[in-house]
Amino acid sequence: MANNVVDQIESGQIARLLPTVADSKKEERATSSLLASFMVVPAFANTVLSSVGAHFGKRSKIKCYTEVVFKSKGIKRPRPDGLLLLDSSGNKTWSAIIESKIGSSEIRSEQIEEYLDLARELGIDAVITISNQFATLPTHHPVQVSKLKTRSVGLYHFSWLSLLSMAVLVSDNSHSQVENAEQTFILNELVRYLQHDASGVTALTSMGNGWKELCSELLQGAAISRKADYVEQSVRVGTNCKGS
Repeated sequence: MANNVVDQIESGQIARLLPTVADSKKEERATSSLLASFMVVPAFANTVLSSVGAHFGKRSKIKCYTEVVFKSKGIKRPRPDGLLLLDSSGNKTWSAIIESKIGSSEIRSEQIEEYLDLARELGIDAVITISNQFATLPTHHPVQVSKLKTRSVGLYHFSWLSLLSMAVLVSDNSHSQVENAEQTFILNELVRYLQHDASGVTALTSMGNGWKELCSELLQGAAISRKADYVEQSVRVGTNCKGS
């Protein structure tokens, strides 16, 4: 399936650790550096991808592309920020479309559904989104989409802060997960970049509309249904309501 997906690429480039894009393109810069780090530091890629069910063995090889444009027969296809291919055994490949946002930009449901349709069409296993929006688990996506869209394609989300945290943990020498000094250096540079204000990575600053509605209902003593949309939205973001 990997070859079929690659054959469908009209244009794109291998993810670069030091991308040659304008300084104003923070989103492209952060995405490229992250995906390049996956290719160079298997322990980091394994830590991230194992949390979305991708099998990463000792012989696994990972290749990542950015600014991917897929071939089209008269219909303009959406252009994802990245494409990840994980070859686990030489004949079985796990793949994912990557869509990222930086700063205050947020993931939109319409765009994600387009990528889910594209993934299904091309036989891609998952769509992974990255933004400053927080999710308790990668499977707790901050944006609601039609359940029909995820029947055959996985949908996962990472906040930039969670990826930064995983990079810090993996780079910790006491865990000895990184294979050599060069990999440690690269991972530490990624950490340094994501921690800098210029990267556009920020911590959680808002719990969202669902959380506000839940707190209001609790303060009024209303009965809370666990199936309510605002309850699900709140659980996806956090597990406690301060001051209520």
